[in-house]
Amino acid sequence: MPKKKLIGMIIAIVGAVLLLYGLQAKGRIASARSDVNAITGPFKSNPAGSIIRRSSEVKLSSYDEQVRWLMIFGGALVVAGGVVFFLKKRR
Repeated sequence: MPKKKLIGMIIAIVGAVLLLYGLQAKGRIASARSDVNAITGPFKSNPAGSIIRRSSEVKLSSYDEQVRWLMIFGGALVVAGGVVFFLKKRR
């Protein structure tokens, strides 16, 4: 296998791993959000419940942004690796 194709394949595999990790993390964040809502749901009228819900949402939102960038870069690497892998050699 030519060196260029091998590099393209490695880049695409790294991108796919990043995408899969991002999807898994996105699912965990959604699960954490539902857990927070289930726990703080009965305390909606209580000020302490609102404070806990707000602080949890701020923390989850910061993770949400990191996961979004992880998935964007993973997708970009998959595309870049595919382009490198399938481009013909110039002469």
